[in-house]
Amino acid sequence: MDTGSKRAASPLFIRPIANTSSNRSILTIPLLTFFAVPIWVIFDAMYSLADSISIKEDWGHSSNIIGVELAQMAGAKHLCMYHHEPNYDDAMISRILAGNHSIRGTERRRANHCMSHRPMTVGKSCSRRQSVGRLKLNSFSALFHWRGRTLAFLCLAVFIVIRATNPEPLESLRTALFDTLQVMKPHIRHPDVPVVIVDIDEESLAHYGQWPWPRNLVAELVDRIAAHNPPAIGFDILFSEPDRLSPHHILTDYPELHPRAKQAIANLERTDARLARSLSAAPTVLGVGALLYRPTVRSRLVTQVPVLQRGGDATPKLPYFPTALQSLPQLGKAATSHGILNVLPEADGIIRRVPLVVNIDGTITPTLTVEMLRTAIGAPNYTIHFDGDRITGISIDSIFIPTEPDGRIWVNYTTHKKERYVSASDILDGNPAALNQIQGKLVLLGSTALGLVDEKSIPVEARINGIEIHAMLLESLITSELLTRPAIR
Repeated sequence: MDTGSKRAASPLFIRPIANTSSNRSILTIPLLTFFAVPIWVIFDAMYSLADSISIKEDWGHSSNIIGVELAQMAGAKHLCMYHHEPNYDDAMISRILAGNHSIRGTERRRANHCMSHRPMTVGKSCSRRQSVGRLKLNSFSALFHWRGRTLAFLCLAVFIVIRATNPEPLESLRTALFDTLQVMKPHIRHPDVPVVIVDIDEESLAHYGQWPWPRNLVAELVDRIAAHNPPAIGFDILFSEPDRLSPHHILTDYPELHPRAKQAIANLERTDARLARSLSAAPTVLGVGALLYRPTVRSRLVTQVPVLQRGGDATPKLPYFPTALQSLPQLGKAATSHGILNVLPEADGIIRRVPLVVNIDGTITPTLTVEMLRTAIGAPNYTIHFDGDRITGISIDSIFIPTEPDGRIWVNYTTHKKERYVSASDILDGNPAALNQIQGKLVLLGSTALGLVDEKSIPVEARINGIEIHAMLLESLITSELLTRPAIR
């Protein structure tokens, strides 16, 4: 081997490293003597490592890997490898050459570490001159290695900040992916799920007159529904003012009526009292509208729904509303219970999550669907489970519903289903098919008529009736087919 230099020699050793134990065993074997810092190394080894340890093991030649390691260790400027091999064509030699360059790059990166990590060394330790030379030859690799670690730490710090602050662009991307998944695979509604919507639709208004209906007509509708044993009837309707269609208003509007007529009207049952009587005779849950502003006259909930808290006070974590709009006290006292109608859209106006309980100025109040489920089961109360600084779920009797930290859940939406609906006019008319459809089912009473409908946007439908969102949520609670996101603590 021509080293191209005439300086003082220093011995080189091969150090095979065996990982047979936690402490590496290093065998040091004297091999040959190089002149220090050679310029050229001529190496007779065109064979690949696979050749040198298999079919050509006894041919007396080394391998390309050994040549690269020896030259790299000696700090040679150039390495020339040659051998006559008639079985190798130019393409094979080019591949071997490319492999040599790859090995050289790997060895340069390894040179950034202590000499004990290399397969060869000078004596038992690194000399100062060789250490300095190695640092010079590998300064670019060392700098790149340091910058790579710094970049990794910076990326980690950025990801931690993004996760903690949850910026709007990231949330928008997350919700867009969520919407796409729901559109691609919406929830499939079970045909036998016991939830139905009694709809005061256009047909009902055409048959029985414009809204609002007289409360005695609403009472008759409630009686017809109650006769078919619903576990609960939920109202997506507010009766916040006295019925202006009650006959008693005639006495004020027409004072010139004959005294007998006045007496006959006065003896009639007021329509609000008539509706209260129907509400008290059935398992009814009246809707309550939570307000984001405080009106001049404070509105209070008629009844306090019993709630237990385990693990701490969850009230500050719940969606907050200063007050709420409710039905008349006479009707509220007659009903079995009440529940919040509000659903909270995301920043883009799409409803993906809905609260199960809210905070009405310090009073924990359930939503309509939760209270319907509690009423149907006959549970005396419901329980909020609190863990440290977050709500983990809500339980009703033996049913546990996992929630987000603020008590909301992701709704497992289906698309609009016409089979959820029964026309109120069919119920009032005694249509056998309609009456059979509500038999023994949880009933939501509301309206989809033009001018009365409360339309919302959900991931799978650009426009859908608000009452159908309540129905979807109720179906998911009954079948326990909820969407959950694992908590990141």
